[in-house]
Amino acid sequence: MKRFKQLLLSCVIVLAIFLASIPQALSQPGALQGIWSYTFYAISNVATNQTYTASPAAFSVTLPGGARFVQAILAVTGAVSGTTPTLNMAVQIVEPQSASAFAPNSLITTNCVATACFAALELGPGVTNTANFSAMALLTSTIKIVLTEGGTTPSFAGVYVTVIFSN
Repeated sequence: MKRFKQLLLSCVIVLAIFLASIPQALSQPGALQGIWSYTFYAISNVATNQTYTASPAAFSVTLPGGARFVQAILAVTGAVSGTTPTLNMAVQIVEPQSASAFAPNSLITTNCVATACFAALELGPGVTNTANFSAMALLTSTIKIVLTEGGTTPSFAGVYVTVIFSN
């Protein structure tokens, strides 16, 4: 029993030291590995409660200095109408000297075909290429979000596009 109490006390002391170190570690970017090593930079609301019926719509987004990763989020919360309507979101990188936009690869597009659609696309160095979700890419200072409607007389209401940046 004495040995068990000593072991339990040792565990409590280790846990207390660990818990006391969390605020200090979180205040220093890069101090922890994995998701904790990223510093959250900003959120940019690109489109808020918009209706899209004409194609395409494009939004240029300037990244804050030091941003290496970007996640674009598309949400359709309103009515969707038309014959086989689709709303495609693509993330493109803007080449700074020519201002030409290009898709880093064909993976970085997603489609919404109904109300209550939610989709996210991620870009950054070391990101795993996953069809319709993420792509490895080095970012420039500007990206472009392109929304393209398809189908016959498509209409998407309650469209939100948000871009999140981190280092």
